[in-house]
Amino acid sequence: MRKPRVVLAPEVAGLLRAPGDRAALDAAESRRLRLVLRLKPGADVMIFDGKGFEAEARIASIRRADGAVEIEMCGHWEGRIHAGPLVTIACAWPKGKRAAYLVEKCVEAGARGIIPVEFSRSAARPAEGGVAMRRWRRIAESAARQSARADVPEISPPISFAGLVGRAAEFDFRYVALAPSEWTFTGPIAGDPKGAAVALAGCDSAGDRISSENHSGSASCIALDEEAAGEGASGGGNDSGDRADSGAERSDGGSGRIGGEFARLPRIGPGRTVLCLIGPEGGFSEKERLLALDAGFAPFRLGPHVLRVETAAVIACAVLMLAGE
Repeated sequence: MRKPRVVLAPEVAGLLRAPGDRAALDAAESRRLRLVLRLKPGADVMIFDGKGFEAEARIASIRRADGAVEIEMCGHWEGRIHAGPLVTIACAWPKGKRAAYLVEKCVEAGARGIIPVEFSRSAARPAEGGVAMRRWRRIAESAARQSARADVPEISPPISFAGLVGRAAEFDFRYVALAPSEWTFTGPIAGDPKGAAVALAGCDSAGDRISSENHSGSASCIALDEEAAGEGASGGGNDSGDRADSGAERSDGGSGRIGGEFARLPRIGPGRTVLCLIGPEGGFSEKERLLALDAGFAPFRLGPHVLRVETAAVIACAVLMLAGE
């Protein structure tokens, strides 16, 4: 049976350095162990610091005065971080409980960071302030426990779209999910590290293709070619239900279409950083779309179906994590 996992606050983790060291857990974690899991003194647990280290421990005592659970360290700290790509999901923030779903499932899928982004067409604005950030942090901690992670992904404060684009150069790979109508366009754009549009999940065996020319140059135009024009990318939805649209409109040969090779998602080596941008239900504005492409974000699609923002975020995260397997 798997041992209950206990996430430690930074100040508590700092007190536990070697077997035999003891420290009292914070009120929330003590309450969970005492009232939800009903653990007693002597029970074995696995502690982790939220930064990638875990160790065996046991419950040493439960204080009567305040109900605080005291932990005794039984083993040494051991590093336990998945040796895959470091995926950060930057996305429009969905409404209500769907934001909690997005955080929970992206953490379980392996995201190393989540950035709420404000777009010009965002229907819901990410909540700001300490209360919201603490809630998202608690959800991330719970998901990390559930998925047996030793690290807790960072939930960044909300950022403007312009602010996010300004940080894009910090990442090795950059991808953006575009709505169907955003696949045909004109104008020079900067290439991504591999220089090509990418099809993620949902491409069929018949060879639907996404094309790119001048991969190696600093300016290229990425769009659907003839065979792929009937299907498109997801990420920025365009209906009133916080959906990311992954259907497509067929191009009739406009200047946004060019020929080329089908671009598969490249293998992303361990430790390489990836930024994945998911747009709002209202779709990207023309300015936002071109700014993202000019900043080196490679377009991709998530299949033929209409997806909610949070669904698109989770699928994209899982596929990008698998690219490092």
